[in-house]
Amino acid sequence: MRSIFLASALLAAALAAAPASAATVPHPLGVSLEAGAPDLVSVRLTLRPRRWVRLGVGPVSDLFSAGIGGGVTLVPLASLVSPSLTVDGGYLFDGDTHGVPQALGVPIGNGRAAYGYLDAHAGLEIGANRRVCFFVHAGVSYVDLTAHGDGFAAAHLKLFGPSAKLGLAAFF
Repeated sequence: MRSIFLASALLAAALAAAPASAATVPHPLGVSLEAGAPDLVSVRLTLRPRRWVRLGVGPVSDLFSAGIGGGVTLVPLASLVSPSLTVDGGYLFDGDTHGVPQALGVPIGNGRAAYGYLDAHAGLEIGANRRVCFFVHAGVSYVDLTAHGDGFAAAHLKLFGPSAKLGLAAFF
């Protein structure tokens, strides 16, 4: 948790120290649609205060429950195609876990789950500094999950695993 605050402070200092010419971003506000794991789908309000940084916050869902997520993406190049680094996190609130598996024919008892996650991704941005941007990110996620239900005792899992995300951002 301390490292998140340190990273936020460093980002704020970098934004404040940037020259005035870097402050002019033609289309700083946008919306992004993202699909991936562990947060299956999200729609985010996206802010681009500088050419090289993108901030996003909005609702997420894993089809079992809803939650909130946010993140920071750094895009070092001003070219049409650029690499990127993203730190993303969120929390999905306690929700029923039986709807989707039963719809797919998987027998499962009544259970509930909630989890928080933190992603670290490297990626590729196409059109990162344009009005429309497509991105592919992959990396690792830390997930802290709590589950409980009728047929089993409460379980608390903490795990690291691979994660990926596809997205499309449009700026106005």
